[in-house]
Amino acid sequence: MFTHVQPIYKKSKYGCPIFDILEGINMESPHKPNILLIVVDSLRSDHLSCYGYERRTTPFLDDISSWSVVFENAVSASGWTSQSYSSIFTGTYPSKNGLNPGKFPTIMQILRPYGYKTFGITDNFFVEPLCIGFDYFLHMTRRSACKMMCSREFNEVLEFLQYIARHKSILNIQSVPTGFLKNRIAEKWLSRNCDKGPLFMYLDYSAHWPYDPPEPFFSRFLKGVSSKEVGGIRRDLYDLVASEVSERQIEVLRSLYDGQVGYVDSCLKHLIDYLESLDMFDNTLLIVTSDHGDLLGEHGLFGHEFVLCEPLIRVPLILRFPDAFRGGKRYSGLVQTLDILPTLIDYLGIDWADVSREIQGISLLKLMEGEIEREFTISERSDWSTAKSKEKIVYLRTRYPSCDWEKYSHEIIALRTKEHKYIWSSEGRHELYDLKRDPQESNNVISTENEKACELKSKLDKWKSSFCLLYTSPSPRDRTR
Repeated sequence: MFTHVQPIYKKSKYGCPIFDILEGINMESPHKPNILLIVVDSLRSDHLSCYGYERRTTPFLDDISSWSVVFENAVSASGWTSQSYSSIFTGTYPSKNGLNPGKFPTIMQILRPYGYKTFGITDNFFVEPLCIGFDYFLHMTRRSACKMMCSREFNEVLEFLQYIARHKSILNIQSVPTGFLKNRIAEKWLSRNCDKGPLFMYLDYSAHWPYDPPEPFFSRFLKGVSSKEVGGIRRDLYDLVASEVSERQIEVLRSLYDGQVGYVDSCLKHLIDYLESLDMFDNTLLIVTSDHGDLLGEHGLFGHEFVLCEPLIRVPLILRFPDAFRGGKRYSGLVQTLDILPTLIDYLGIDWADVSREIQGISLLKLMEGEIEREFTISERSDWSTAKSKEKIVYLRTRYPSCDWEKYSHEIIALRTKEHKYIWSSEGRHELYDLKRDPQESNNVISTENEKACELKSKLDKWKSSFCLLYTSPSPRDRTR
């Protein structure tokens, strides 16, 4: 499927033979690479087969990864969508950008002066305010779908309805548009702009609850499970958290989640196939990542609220370069999703002096080269801070009085090294985990490993003092993304 390209070696300014990419692309060239950024909502890396998962959930990404760089220890800057996207788009941590659209330039704003036409589409209303700098942008809502029915997009809607009928997915209509319709709209834009200079395209897909993909993905990993049993499990996430959920039920939820992941993989394949049909993919830098993962029963939790444990912050990060690493590479060092923007700046040879002053991410190219090593990662969440969770806790305490919701009412920041994770809590409920001995984070050792806790707290305090902290203020509805 993919064309082999011989890597170009040269003596670099870093003093050793590396791929030509670190020298930067000639931005005056008419052959600047296209860039396709795919962000999958709620996609945890340990449920992708290209990351070693036992189920073959992602056959297409498995193929892509053999020609790409797979970052095995990629960590999101947050466990919820708004904070994560603000970091991806600006290369800054949430506590620096404050979820303030326009405070720092986005990827799109940086690329446009260099001739890039920018396209973006999302159905996530938490992402929409952060999407600054697109030439074409569509926030898909029910209203926009109705407009499409009465416009030149009617053929796409008709094709969508036929797709629903073919896949027996009438009950799954809310989840199907996150892939199928977005691809069709993107393909129409591509057909009109494929010869108009380098393109930057952003699309998001969803592995988000309620894990309701169309067939054949819905049933792909469900073995011996009746529709009645599935219906009894797929209910309100808070109900699951407050209830006793059996191992059998958790396994059903995992199977549904894996089916959703498989559907996302198929959507990506269809889009890449279209790029191939336009003879564009060979000159496209593909980036696949996620805003955060999802909990599937770990610590008795579901979804992606409350905590910053491994299944939430460990996300996939795969980069397929058009001109390098075509034999595939796996990088095991620590990286973060906010490293995407500085990587693009480095790869394209953009003058760092113009844009890098506020960027906190590190170029993945420099990390792979060994010039820099990331000592630790930072993940934050403020959506359950004491001040912001009062109304939510009153509601949940009334509905589920047996559950201790107050224990989640705090702002938290996780500093993660390869071996340890220190979690600072605004309420003083700090935690420390030895990830080597306790990868499930079941034993808080902060009281027995005080020296290590003090060491990591010192690193966190130094990180906090390196910039002006802005505490984010999510809207009341921003609780489940």
